[in-house]
Amino acid sequence: LGMGDCLQLARYVPLLERRGAEVWVQAPKVLQALFRRSLPRAHVIAPEECPAGLDMRLLFFSLPLAMGTSCESAIPRDCPYLVADPRRAQHWRRGLGSSAGPKVGVLWRAGCGGSERSAQVADLAPLFAVRDVRFVNLQPGLSPDEAKYLESQPNVLALDSELGDFDET
Repeated sequence: LGMGDCLQLARYVPLLERRGAEVWVQAPKVLQALFRRSLPRAHVIAPEECPAGLDMRLLFFSLPLAMGTSCESAIPRDCPYLVADPRRAQHWRRGLGSSAGPKVGVLWRAGCGGSERSAQVADLAPLFAVRDVRFVNLQPGLSPDEAKYLESQPNVLALDSELGDFDET
């Protein structure tokens, strides 16, 4: 289960709670602060924790089927379902500057799943050629070649070294 999968499937937690469930979410450390703020009624714990006495345990990937959302129109659409930390949001507003036009975060490598879920940074060249868009690198762990490539792109802001967890994005 990748981080993006966890972020997408977290939208099911309020649906479970509305049905009367007391929800415990096992989340990687990099998602815990975001989930605690976004899912205030849920108990957010580390992946290796498993409290005794639970009635049921479901994997995040099982939630769509368990909740009966077998078609796109039934997927929970309560938005936003993730809540940014206001202090961090203000920090990033200042850090991203006031340049005109949209700002678009980019990633090209999956945290899991290997090369079939990833691209090379150079594959984004057509995207980076779009004028009047400021691209923000959100990819952690850049190789020296990737960092050099991004430095050569005038409309790409590399802030990866400032990203501590998913609460930053």
